[in-house]
Amino acid sequence: MLSHISLLTGLISLLSLPVCSYSNPNIIHRDVAIIGGGAAGTYAAIRLRDLGDTVVLVEKDAQLGGHAHSYTPPGGVPLNYGVFNLQNYTVVQNWFARFNLALTEIERPAGNKFADFTTGEELAVGTIPAPNFTDYLAQLAKYPYIETSWNLPQPVPEDLLLPFGEFVEKHGLQDIAYTIAQLAVGNGNALDQTTVYIMKAVDRPFILGNMGTAVTAVNHTQELYEMALEELGSDALVSSTVVRASRSDKGVVLLVQTPNGKTIIKAKKLVIAAPPTLANLNPFDLDEKEQGIFSQFQHKAVYVGLIKEVDLLAGHRYYNGDPNTTYHLPELPTASMIWPTKAEGIFWAWYNSAIELPVSTVKSHMIQIFKNLLPTSSPSLVAFKDHSPMTLSVPSDKIRNGFYNDLLSLQGYRNTWYTGSTWISDHSASVWNFTEYQVLPIFQKSHYDTPKHPIVLAHGLLGFDELHLVAGGWFPGVQYWRGIREALEAQGITVITTTVPTTGSIEQRAAVMGGLDSRYLISAIQPTSFRVRSLTTIATPHRGSWVADMLFRDIGAGNVAHLSALLARLRIDTGAFGQLTCAYVEGSFNPGVADDPGVAYFSYGAAATPHVLSVFRLSHALIDVVEGANDGLVSVRSSRWGRYKGTLNGVTHLDLINWTNRVKRLAARAGLVTPAFNAVAFYLSIADMLAKEGF
Repeated sequence: MLSHISLLTGLISLLSLPVCSYSNPNIIHRDVAIIGGGAAGTYAAIRLRDLGDTVVLVEKDAQLGGHAHSYTPPGGVPLNYGVFNLQNYTVVQNWFARFNLALTEIERPAGNKFADFTTGEELAVGTIPAPNFTDYLAQLAKYPYIETSWNLPQPVPEDLLLPFGEFVEKHGLQDIAYTIAQLAVGNGNALDQTTVYIMKAVDRPFILGNMGTAVTAVNHTQELYEMALEELGSDALVSSTVVRASRSDKGVVLLVQTPNGKTIIKAKKLVIAAPPTLANLNPFDLDEKEQGIFSQFQHKAVYVGLIKEVDLLAGHRYYNGDPNTTYHLPELPTASMIWPTKAEGIFWAWYNSAIELPVSTVKSHMIQIFKNLLPTSSPSLVAFKDHSPMTLSVPSDKIRNGFYNDLLSLQGYRNTWYTGSTWISDHSASVWNFTEYQVLPIFQKSHYDTPKHPIVLAHGLLGFDELHLVAGGWFPGVQYWRGIREALEAQGITVITTTVPTTGSIEQRAAVMGGLDSRYLISAIQPTSFRVRSLTTIATPHRGSWVADMLFRDIGAGNVAHLSALLARLRIDTGAFGQLTCAYVEGSFNPGVADDPGVAYFSYGAAATPHVLSVFRLSHALIDVVEGANDGLVSVRSSRWGRYKGTLNGVTHLDLINWTNRVKRLAARAGLVTPAFNAVAFYLSIADMLAKEGF
């Protein structure tokens, strides 16, 4: 098992970036300029500031938040009528905790009603089948990469390129078709949409969230963005737009129209977090390559509104159904759903269209729909927002011919990077996760706070310091920490790597350290030649690994003894294997190895859905049943020890030591994939974190 530690001592004076002084008050100098203050742009701005970069955020609206909206009725509480359903990722928890905002479970409706919004007639009970996602989830499991990126395999699986209606027929998903189509908000006529876009909109985390794991803001989502805007202060230019831009390898220059006049922004890097439509990108002086890619996008439209004076059944959600269409899906444009709010008599309508419509047309149709449902009512709009453009997409033949490889090749091109729903999916949680782990590592600041004392890197089970595949000195050894050690040393950090018995017992390995081994070293050996000030473990099985349990269970005690004897004859220690079982770690090791109160303990976990050919596919599936989220060998639950610093989503056990990343980087240079995890940046951030903690 991987058990990486950082051991360091002493205090350090924190470094800070100097505040720029400007001779011209209308010229702003920043490390990063960010365009678009929705979910992606706001997250990137705050996180980059947290990481030490200077930023400026440009947003065309008067407030941040994108699709997050709230309305407060007279004498009432704020009502959400935008983003509210959040997958319970660690990044979501950390993001809300960053502003001391609480999350809670989503309140379930009192019931669901299905009606024809054109006639107002309620559909007969049983017309819409009760949703059973089992078969659809089985289809999603074939394409785990859909959850984390647009890095599609080549050739792209043909099933992903089918119109969703054909996909439904091919795989017998008729009973769930209505529910999936209604959940795939922003995809226009869902049966005509290419399947991969429907799977992006209704992915596995979203389905599990709707089954009860999703969370929402205790008050309203917009509150988070209000606090972010207050914190950014003058670093957020709201009600502002880019008029003209110049981009080169040396940096970017933006001319921005603000309410107070024109401002020039000079930045080292540019992040575009707004939807990459030509209308949004035209000021950025697109070249032929960029124009050729972005011009292929089409988009759909979504509108949301709050309507008062509505006497629908309190606490119930209403869904639009047509008794005369395939799967009873309503013909667009129309409102697909009407949901209750916390305020009596005020309901939230979701309106879908395959094309953008005049706002006046949408508003009048919304009102008419409520009159169809309640002929004697006098409904009126109290709040309204246009969410267009939604779901930027291209035809299936473009996807087949490598459109998304071309799109991903634009990351970093002309000093410009991109994030937002177009690059992952239209779920805020996924956008934040994508931004945190696939975009921010690129923007890691040029310097990190450097610990005063050495960092010790210690591997876990089956690891090594340097491995020589061929005897003698003719061939270089394979470095276990290759890339990571060099990056740390480049920051002026003293790095020590240990040669630990690859499969020895905890006691044997503790002399030269691993993860559990380091805990044993600190607690039982208590070295006197050096002092440990902190221990940071990464994907260490602090509660054992169910993989070890399975091996002992399936191989059998007798065969384990024979296997141990064979390994002993090969001079391979076997002490570690039995000590990784849940029973041993929970029952013997943890009770007998107490934490040292003078040592700070930190930990990280990792979780991923391995691809079809991954060596972790079977072990991940088995651990997932028993322990939940895991990296293929160690569960997130087992990884937690001391102060838990977070879960690395989309990261396997091998990714953590930068092995798979080197292969992926070669593929990335060929335009085949986009690296999802920057291991080097991760270890640099650990060193930076420890320095800021005072070690």
